[in-house]
Order: sequence, then C-alpha cells, then structure tokens
Amino acid sequence: MFHISIAYHPATVADWYNVGRVTVDMLPDVALLEIFDCYMNQVREGKDDGVTAEAWYTLVHVCQKWRTVVFGSPRRLDLRLFCTGTTPVKETLAVWPPLPIVINEYGYGQATPMDNIMLALEHNDRVCQIVLYDMTNSQLEEAFAAMQQPFPALTELSIWWEDGMLEGEMHPVVPESLLGGSAPRLQSLDLQRVSFRGLPNLLLSATHLVILYILDIPHSGYFSPETMVRCLSTMTRLRSLELGFKFPLSRPVRESRRPRPPTRSILLTLTYFVFLRGQ
Repeated sequence: MFHISIAYHPATVADWYNVGRVTVDMLPDVALLEIFDCYMNQVREGKDDGVTAEAWYTLVHVCQKWRTVVFGSPRRLDLRLFCTGTTPVKETLAVWPPLPIVINEYGYGQATPMDNIMLALEHNDRVCQIVLYDMTNSQLEEAFAAMQQPFPALTELSIWWEDGMLEGEMHPVVPESLLGGSAPRLQSLDLQRVSFRGLPNLLLSATHLVILYILDIPHSGYFSPETMVRCLSTMTRLRSLELGFKFPLSRPVRESRRPRPPTRSILLTLTYFVFLRGQ
C-alpha cells in the first residue's frame, strides 16, 4: 500500500499575489487563439456583421503577434470583409488579405451611388453574403446586372423591397439568370416583395438551403404549388420555411378547374413553417 503525504504551509498574501503572474505577451499563440475565438463569438451573438468586422480590425491592430494569430486562423475566427455603399471598397480590398466578402446595403429608398457595391460584386468568387434592403429599382437593376455570373461562395442572399416606401415604383423584377441560375452553397434565401420567375430553377440547385423565406409574392412572380413542392423535395436540410403571396388570388386563371393529384414532399429537418395567403 502506498501512502502520499502533503505538507501544508500557510502562504502570505504576497506569495499568492506573485504566483502564476504573467503578462499577456507571454501567452502562447494557442491560448490567444482561444481567447480571440471566445471574443468573436460573443460579438457575433449580436448578429451585426459591421460590428463583427470592427472587432477583428481592433485585434489585428494591437501588435504584430496578435495580427499573426488572427490571420493564421481566418476560418476558425470567421473573418470577413464588410462592404456597404459607403465603404471605401477599393482601398479595403487592397489592404486586407483575400477574405470572404459580405455586402450589406440598406438603401431606405434613397438613390445613393452604387460604386462601392459594384466594386465588391466584381469579386464574385469571394462574396459569401449579399443583403439588399429597400433599394430603388434602378439600384437593384444595376446590382442584378453584376449578379448574372455564378457566386460559388455565396451562402446567404436577402432582397427586401419595402412596399410604400418607394412611391410610384413597381415591384422589382429579378432576372431569371441571377447567380448564373445556380447557387449550390446557398444556405439562406430571403426574398420579400420581388418578382423572380427564375426562382424554381435556382431552388433546384440550392440543395443546402437551411432557411427559405419568400414573402409577399406579387402576381408577376407567381409559381404553382406543384413547382414549389418539387423544389422542396431536394432540400434535405431545410429547417425554416416562410411562404406567402401578396394577394389571395396570386395565381393565373386556369381554364380547367379539375383537381390534380396531390404532390407531396417530406421535410424531415423542418422545425418552423409559416404560410401567408395575403389580404
């Protein structure tokens, strides 16, 4: 049998104060990375990409060691470049490494210049998120013209048009060839009050969708329930679905009213579903 004896010696306050005392520059890179990861996750909880970008900007400006640690793990820290209509995009892309690009523009119905947004869209291989809210039709047409080619890194696309804010304008029409007609990595799609006749073809390619919100669909953007069910059958990861038409009769007039056999789709991962018929 073994016996272990531990001698206890009372320590003074001074002894405890000096035990294990280190400065931040003495921490190994792996410890710094853990700290940075926790910090970025806390910032990200606010779901504000602009604040998230500013957070890692601050880290890399502290010292060369921190800069090396941050840029040494861009995927773990989910580093992204945040671009808006007021961001000096040309200078931003020239200064930082080739990180994924987030495009986030809130137009509020104002005809603001699109130069910076267009510069960011030119880097289609790096754009991972596009959010266009309350922009004028002319602004959207300009953006859509630059979005005809594939965006292979895109995981989130949101296009909102605020009805009533843009007086006198018709619902925006999204060209059928948007994103080259394919979005294989898309995980979140949120369209509100826009007409997109090419949507079914895009959805058939977006097999990784987790979130799908298509609301206030105008008459010009109508697609049949059978078409939507066919698209949903490919979405094996879909968790949230919102679908709504702007008007109750948002469908073409059919000559025949003979009921068709029901088309079914089983969504095993779906946990949230809302269907709105319009007023």
